[in-house]
Amino acid sequence: MELLFKVVADRPARMGIKYPYAYQALKDYEMFMNQCTNHTFSAKLEMINTRINLQLTSEQSGYKINYKDLEFKAVLLQKILSYIKDKEPIDFVHVYMEDNQAFVCKPFKKKQFITITHLELVGPEYFAGIM
Repeated sequence: MELLFKVVADRPARMGIKYPYAYQALKDYEMFMNQCTNHTFSAKLEMINTRINLQLTSEQSGYKINYKDLEFKAVLLQKILSYIKDKEPIDFVHVYMEDNQAFVCKPFKKKQFITITHLELVGPEYFAGIM
């Protein structure tokens, strides 16, 4: 799986996990949404060697979900670091590929996403010089 980040004008930025299969991406996201409907989350990105771990924690219940050993691109981290300086909320999504095109999962066939309100960086000193 891979960590993704995209900034789009006039909408919150999106951070997501790219899954190899649509079914698994949607199933995991719906399960997550069932546990934490209308919750906001804090996120922690931790660099481990050449991979990254992401932990999301509900600010209401303390429920946690972990994504470990994710692939990522250095340019992605540069985007995240420049974006979080503005402290804007981020939509968290699951993404899957179909015919070389990325699709965002819509849980329960609705455009409803998890909101990240705080992002913390941990590890090789905050990704010094972005590798």
